Amino acid sequence: MFYVYILQSLKYPKQIYIGFANDLKIRLMKHNNGEVFSTKRYMPWKLIYYEAYTSEKLARGREKQLKHHGNAIKYLKKRIFEEPISKNGAWVNQKGQTLVSLMIFMVTAIIIITAAVAVIIINSKATSKFYQGIVSYDLAEVGIENAIIRLLRNPSYTGETLVLEDKTVEIQVSGEGTGPYTIISSGTNGNFKRTIQATASYNDNILNISSWEEQ
Repeated sequence: MFYVYILQSLKYPKQIYIGFANDLKIRLMKHNNGEVFSTKRYMPWKLIYYEAYTSEKLARGREKQLKHHGNAIKYLKKRIFEEPISKNGAWVNQKGQTLVSLMIFMVTAIIIITAAVAVIIINSKATSKFYQGIVSYDLAEVGIENAIIRLLRNPSYTGETLVLEDKTVEIQVSGEGTGPYTIISSGTNGNFKRTIQATASYNDNILNISSWEEQ
């Protein structure tokens, strides 16, 4: 991150400084350690306002705007301070600190709310996909069970397509006589499709299922 910041001298409250930094904490320490020639005379300093940017170019542009365009810094001072100058000549910064704190709180709240909404949406989509997959599997099982019932009534049954509202079940049966029969059932629910294959055969006029597994 890149920062444009405003400092106020504790010793000379009318003195403010506008600067740029990519590490705000270290930069403030340098100001108060006398390592910055232009601000050494008015130490110590306190941070009263800052703006964060992801682009160095944007931050540099904002710093230049505040330093060289009077209206920009004048407008910003109105946002930071209740009044530009107090009776004793010091900057009134209590409201400005409240504003900065409020802005930080609002940004934090927005980030938390946005993250929570994103999690809800992701979980909702994941839950929806999981549910659609379960429905597709259940449809495929219905197809297998339907084929078994039909084979008990008619050993020559070869399959069919069942339509249940917006869902479909495709059943294919291969084999003849007493079997073995291979039953393939595909359940489709929207974009989800699941397939089950079962094997059955007659033994003493009883239809036995020897396998049942998803493909």
